[in-house]
Amino acid sequence: MAEKHKECVQVLDTNEIPKIILDANTAEIIIGDTGTHGNLIIKDNAGNTVCTIQSSNGKLTVGGTNQNGSVCISNSSDEDTIKLQGGSANCYIGRRGTPGNMDFRDNEGNNSVIIDGKNGNISLGSQGHDGDLTVYASDGINTVHINGDDGNMRLGGEGHDGDIFM
Repeated sequence: MAEKHKECVQVLDTNEIPKIILDANTAEIIIGDTGTHGNLIIKDNAGNTVCTIQSSNGKLTVGGTNQNGSVCISNSSDEDTIKLQGGSANCYIGRRGTPGNMDFRDNEGNNSVIIDGKNGNISLGSQGHDGDLTVYASDGINTVHINGDDGNMRLGGEGHDGDIFM
């Protein structure tokens, strides 16, 4: 039979200082203390670390030895709408019935780049932001540049013809 505790359980270090606290009143688990970083380490049945949360750098790591990590964020219907996969380095945003969008904001919180998964649109620039698109050839030469401020498009550059086919 499991041992029962009321209210709060404290795990003390060798100096009798609580380093792990299980608080039933607030439903919190506190790991670490002033001067000591708290880490949460989760292992698989072979003893390999598969997930860590580190307080020293605010880092969440999933995956590890023999485990490709993935992070899934679900909607209220328990469907994955955002998925990050460590093994393939893929990021999926959206799902059937829930199109994904990515909004990139400036330091004032204004959208400057929007990727619209529903309509397949990419918007570059906004009020106060010149939206440009630059495309490079495999040799690193800028061969296409579209400038949102002046509406100009440049094709070609340094040994690359810039052709428009219709």
